[in-house]
Amino acid sequence: MTPLREHLIADMRTQNLPKETQEVYISEVAKLARHCRKSPDLIAPDELAEFLDGRKNELPVPDYSVAYEAVKFFFTQTLGRAWGTAVKALTKGTDLKRRMVLDMRLRTWPQTLR
Repeated sequence: MTPLREHLIADMRTQNLPKETQEVYISEVAKLARHCRKSPDLIAPDELAEFLDGRKNELPVPDYSVAYEAVKFFFTQTLGRAWGTAVKALTKGTDLKRRMVLDMRLRTWPQTLR
């Protein structure tokens, strides 16, 4: 196990994330690394945006939300990076309208909780 993965696991344990969530987060970060063909700590915001855009097209919104949060957790908690730079890369170009719609969906409360 790499020191970076150990650090991610330690951060997730510190936050008391459930074991199932930890497994999904580790899986998503591993997919990110495979997609970019490099260690996830070396990934640039544009590469991250490309990965998340691809995942958005592959996954239903709830699953994409989990993938997004996994990568966000890794970059903000484990690497200590600002998330704003990555979000700017995500909203670059013609995909801005789709990204705004997705953000609105993610922020909307489920009908049962209103």
